[in-house]
Amino acid sequence: MRSVGVAILGGSGASEPVRVRVPMPDIVLPRLLRRPARFLSRIDFELPPRFGLKATAAFLVAIGLYGVVLGGHVETMVGGATAAAGLKINGIRISGQSETAELEVLQRLAIPEHGSLLTLDIDAARERVEQIPWVAEATLRKVYPDTLQVEIVERVPFALWQRDGNLALIDVEGTVLSDYVAPRYRHLPVLVGAGAQSEAAEIVALIGEFPTLHPRVRAATLVSGRRWNLTLDNDIVVMLPETDPVPALIQLEALDQSQQLLSRDIISVDLRLADRVVVGLDEVIHADVVEAVADRREEAVR
Repeated sequence: MRSVGVAILGGSGASEPVRVRVPMPDIVLPRLLRRPARFLSRIDFELPPRFGLKATAAFLVAIGLYGVVLGGHVETMVGGATAAAGLKINGIRISGQSETAELEVLQRLAIPEHGSLLTLDIDAARERVEQIPWVAEATLRKVYPDTLQVEIVERVPFALWQRDGNLALIDVEGTVLSDYVAPRYRHLPVLVGAGAQSEAAEIVALIGEFPTLHPRVRAATLVSGRRWNLTLDNDIVVMLPETDPVPALIQLEALDQSQQLLSRDIISVDLRLADRVVVGLDEVIHADVVEAVADRREEAVR
């Protein structure tokens, strides 16, 4: 290998630049590369003072940054730095809630102790808040330098759904809002049966079309996911047909108005057949009726 000129200048003790000359290789280079190689061999490269120390420090910093990126700690590091710079979340304003507990909202926000407003993922935080059953919609706004505003739109209680013998509060879409029913919601329609919550809007709207019958309905039970039974305030069960129950209810109202059918001593009214109404009697009353009919037949024979 040809001359390698390496010289350390100065002997006074002060750090001096280091000059390095690129050596010419001993191998025979292609003609195209010979001239650039000779040119580089004549150039002295000057390294700055303490180059080795600075290069080592830069290498260690690079390794540290690589570790931060690889470990997914960039957001934490940036968040800590911006929080220290005055962007730490110091206030959270929650509005629009009446049934939703503020503590539950704060838990869903999941803001760390030294969380930064700048690095807060506002979309992810909103999605977590909207997972609360009572919350229909949440809007989050950053108010710099240190405040987060949370506006909540709550779901509206629509009916009570009985499942496994227990009541739950639901909205019009059938979303369960709470397994605890406060006294102020006890007046809501009661739906019973698997899948009844999904049909809440339909059955409540149907009953609402009959103003004389509506206030007397105590519960609506979905049978086999196909049709409804209505339980009235005097425990009479009205069996509706599977399809198009409106004509059946019109007929029921007409019979009640003309014959006070729903005020009689009966236990059920079967409207499932389009050409007839079948009335079910109480067992005691049924026995009395059978006995009375038998007596009349005996008298007729005599």
